[in-house]
Amino acid sequence: MNYGSVCSGVEAATLAWKPLGWTAKFFAEVEPFPAAVLCHRFGATRPLRPLDPTEAEDEKERNLRKNWKRQLAELPSCGVISNLGDFTKIKKTDYDGKIDLLVGGTPCFPAGNLILTEFGYKPIEAIQVGDRVVTHLGRLRCVLATGSKVNRILNICQQLYKNSTTTHGI
Repeated sequence: MNYGSVCSGVEAATLAWKPLGWTAKFFAEVEPFPAAVLCHRFGATRPLRPLDPTEAEDEKERNLRKNWKRQLAELPSCGVISNLGDFTKIKKTDYDGKIDLLVGGTPCFPAGNLILTEFGYKPIEAIQVGDRVVTHLGRLRCVLATGSKVNRILNICQQLYKNSTTTHGI
């Protein structure tokens, strides 16, 4: 079974399907951390089409895309499975067109996602340590930490890649 993956994340599908002998023909991921994991774990390329800062809806999004573009540029340039990047811009010529299945998952909490707090809904990016939010079980719980591990994990993945090329000649 050959498949393509959009909104690939860290690619749980590929891990699950590996024992079945299924083969990823391409990934499509734009965020730096998952792209670094795809590169390290599956030999994916840098995203072919990262999100374009000039197409952002506002300055905050434009700055985020510029930051991601810088981080993605630090990934190794090699790879054997294409990461096509922005899945909305996949072209027929990007892969051989021979997939049996298209799989994808969207982010759990993208920017703008509304979170129910004790005082009403707030966008996920406005949630702060100490806020009380409603959990999936309907309980109010205090937020203990916020933020992203993208930069820290990206650095770890880059170091792992450097070590693997040094010690194993990959």
